[in-house]
Amino acid sequence: MHFDQLPAREGRSRHVHVVIDTPAGSRNKYKYDTRLGLFRISRMLPRGSVFPYDFGSIPQTRSPDGSPLRQLRDLDRDALRDIEHSFESYNRRQGRAFRISSRGDRRAAEAVLARALRAYRNAGGG
Repeated sequence: MHFDQLPAREGRSRHVHVVIDTPAGSRNKYKYDTRLGLFRISRMLPRGSVFPYDFGSIPQTRSPDGSPLRQLRDLDRDALRDIEHSFESYNRRQGRAFRISSRGDRRAAEAVLARALRAYRNAGGG
């Protein structure tokens, strides 16, 4: 089954499906190639750098940049600060500006997910 054929949520439980595409400890960042129906390496971190946490995509969603909505495992406050720093450093190395604009609770996450699901459908998916 292709990534874009997976539902975003489990039917009864409504748990969100997340496909881990960049595992913790990896230097490689993967991205789903819709044309080929597989994950491909999109970037490699410099030697000595690794992604500190599992990083994944939610199927049948579309974020404002057009890619699937990204998700990290639940993080405690210290881990959240670490990952924010990692994102800032990662994007700076790529020559891109990156700024944490906000943090939210479960309600905010549900609203973001609902928008991403609508965006995917409006773009012709699902």
